[in-house]
Amino acid sequence: MNRRETVAPQDLALAREFSRRLAASCPRALFEVLLFGSRARGDADEESDLDLFVALEQDDGDGRLREAALQIACDLTLACGVLVSVFVADRSFLDRHKGYSFVETVQQEGVRV
Repeated sequence: MNRRETVAPQDLALAREFSRRLAASCPRALFEVLLFGSRARGDADEESDLDLFVALEQDDGDGRLREAALQIACDLTLACGVLVSVFVADRSFLDRHKGYSFVETVQQEGVRV
């Protein structure tokens, strides 16, 4: 089964809106957004947060993308009533932390937005 099939349409739409806003806020940044956790697995309940991993091609150095991601997550949380949790790291984080349960979860469950 395609992992995307397990994601509720409203969750995928919210994740895509996050990605769209982040791209508009930081147009030169190269990144990928992955939805993971219970909403990616399709076993979320109404209290579940929307877990997003933002993988940067390289660290932006000044933290502007991280700040933008956190602000967008807060804005969407307030607008939609779903807690949007975001973790931002460069791709080398995934390589350096292979074997850690968090990284394995993101890699196994991650649905590209």
